[in-house]
Amino acid sequence: MRRACLLVSLAAGLLLGACGGGDDDDGGSGGSKAEGTAAEGSLYEVKLPDGWRDRTDAASDEDVPIKFDRVFATGFAEGFRTNVNVIRERRPGQLTLDEVARVSGRQLRSAYGATDLGKPRKLRLGEEDARAYAYSVATQGKKLRGEQVIAFRGERIFYVTFTALRSVYGDRHGEFEQILGSWSWK
Repeated sequence: MRRACLLVSLAAGLLLGACGGGDDDDGGSGGSKAEGTAAEGSLYEVKLPDGWRDRTDAASDEDVPIKFDRVFATGFAEGFRTNVNVIRERRPGQLTLDEVARVSGRQLRSAYGATDLGKPRKLRLGEEDARAYAYSVATQGKKLRGEQVIAFRGERIFYVTFTALRSVYGDRHGEFEQILGSWSWK
């Protein structure tokens, strides 16, 4: 499996949360005012909750060495932008979702010192089987909580990573669930 993809996905969530200047950096809504604003990715569509916006272009302008499929984020709160990033890569050989989730969790722990690593749970992303697990990390003086969802679609693997300040994780996680629940494959 491509270790770099997972590690970059987490790193991207951390960097994106701390970066990304612009006209909505006042901690306000961060963009979209309409509940359920549609946003399209390469092979899927989602509906963004109120206050979320597609920031893929802004993220691509940051000094982050990866190509995002999509990045969705809120406005700044406490110096951090809650975000969901989607990375799409080639499927890693014959590994199963359970194997990918186990390897991903180990990599989070060893590379980022992740703690509170949850046991992978089964869910659906659109009509595809997926695995998800939550974790905690501390970086740049910020305590973060995240969740990564992993799904296969054809010959591709999708990493959907949610990152928020630990202090707002509970409030924002429901919005992440809305995004996941609206996921529709094209």
